[in-house]
Amino acid sequence: MNETATTDTTTVEGIRAEIEALQEQLTAKKSELRALRGSTAKAKAEPKTCGCGCGELTRGGDFLPGHDARFRGRLLTAVDAGGPEGEAAITALLARPTLLHGATEAELRERLGSEQRQRDAKVAREAERRQAKTAAKSKPRAKKGGRVDRTEQQQGTRSPSVAKNGAAIRNAAQQHTDHGAPRSEGIDAAL
Repeated sequence: MNETATTDTTTVEGIRAEIEALQEQLTAKKSELRALRGSTAKAKAEPKTCGCGCGELTRGGDFLPGHDARFRGRLLTAVDAGGPEGEAAITALLARPTLLHGATEAELRERLGSEQRQRDAKVAREAERRQAKTAAKSKPRAKKGGRVDRTEQQQGTRSPSVAKNGAAIRNAAQQHTDHGAPRSEGIDAAL
């Protein structure tokens, strides 16, 4: 039994020695890792001027809060206006993909000069309206009649009021011819 006890203690002592060596290695690796983390830790960001062109300093980002939207709005206005400024604005938008909000270069190119096209379309519509007005003014307009009764409007010429008025007009015309007076134009037109 002595032999097995010595073998077990050697083995147990060997295991203990191996555990201690592994713990020392682990401690050395942890300290090495801490040293690496300390050297690659984020350095405090240096302030830089805002990308929108306002001249104020940021805390390290490209824009102050809200200034990215302001900058994007100015660029899209330039794109809408068209011309060389619009081309430069497209280039600036493509250089900052976060400002695109999912828009593609093709969509921006399609939008290029849209404000000018809208103004041209508005001018064309106004010209068409003016032409329609002058054409309507040159056409002779039918004279509006007197007040139209609702019943007359619904029944048309079969209305009793129309028949009564027609009879009155015929009687007046008859009286004018009986007295030798010339017929007036209003009575002739009414008959």
